[in-house]
Amino acid sequence: MFRIIFFCLALFVLGCDSPTSEYRSNTSESHRQDVVDHMVGQGADRTEADVFTNELFKAQRQWEAEQGR
Repeated sequence: MFRIIFFCLALFVLGCDSPTSEYRSNTSESHRQDVVDHMVGQGADRTEADVFTNELFKAQRQWEAEQGR
């Protein structure tokens, strides 16, 4: 179950709504807070969601920097 939630969250964070959609990143702090709010609305603990999304967004920004985006 956690893998499904992680996969859906990753797609939401990356802005991909389908496999054929164009890549667009949104790693802003306001977007991260929106994701945290959404996760809390789905029953997640706010502290855990905050830590999780912080690490996820940090990894995404690092990956994008390495890709030269």
